[in-house]
Amino acid sequence: MAQNNNSDAPPGDVSARTLADACVRIEQVKLLYANLPNTQIVTLLIALALLTVQWSVVNHVHALGWAALVFVTALTRIVLGVRFSRLAPTLEGANRWRAYFLVSAGIAGAVWGLTALLLYPAESVVNQVFLAFVLAGLVAGGMAALTPVLPAFTVFSSLALLPVITRYLVDGDFIHGAMGWTGLVFLLSLLLIARRIHETIAKSLRLRFENDQLIGSLKQSNEILERRVRERTQALEDADGRKNEFMAVLAHELRNPIAPISAAVSLLGQASSPAVRNDALAVLRRSCSIWCVLSTIYSTSTASSAA
Repeated sequence: MAQNNNSDAPPGDVSARTLADACVRIEQVKLLYANLPNTQIVTLLIALALLTVQWSVVNHVHALGWAALVFVTALTRIVLGVRFSRLAPTLEGANRWRAYFLVSAGIAGAVWGLTALLLYPAESVVNQVFLAFVLAGLVAGGMAALTPVLPAFTVFSSLALLPVITRYLVDGDFIHGAMGWTGLVFLLSLLLIARRIHETIAKSLRLRFENDQLIGSLKQSNEILERRVRERTQALEDADGRKNEFMAVLAHELRNPIAPISAAVSLLGQASSPAVRNDALAVLRRSCSIWCVLSTIYSTSTASSAA
């Protein structure tokens, strides 16, 4: 359905949507790595607390081996986070770093899932409950950091919780069975909540980038409009300058025919003979051509104003 909608959309809308999707994907990866060093330090502290509580009821070799795995995994992820923070990834680079994070999240989840084998005290229900409490808290706390890319949370939470849930279910008695089913319901509910959070984050990021694109388009349109206004204003100023220049030339040129007209009128007023009067009238007739010129200029000016 999404492909059909994209094919029916205008090319500009499709390209803008594609760009927004790419920006969203890059930003999701950035959110994954944003707090990675801090979360791994917290992970090490939680692992230390778990080891302290379980130390007296589990095999020490197993406990130390698991602690070494946690330390190596956390250190590797811290290095990944530091290296990513120094980059400005493109879409291709973001996809590669997304894959790195998914693999590291899967390994971290598997390491914590090993607690169902290495730190699960068969004789102490209290320590078993504490182990379940630590794992549940770890997964729930990691939801905010992992939900920008939903597969990261899905892989981590499933690998961390399913082994201990399975261990509870196979133990057979009522209490362990109830704990196992409760843990399974808890995991499913976390996955549903994580999906909703992921969708909310994705929609918020997409809306942000679409708004940024809209603002950029409006700024570009405004700049084009301002440039056209400046060009039009300059053209009007140039036209007004040419008009003023023309009027100055016209005023200068009108002095030549007006001077003989004035002289002819003066002669008519002082004429005492028909010959002088006829000469003055001839001058007036020759000068009447100026009115034809003025009439033509007026008609042209009126037509230009109407246009």
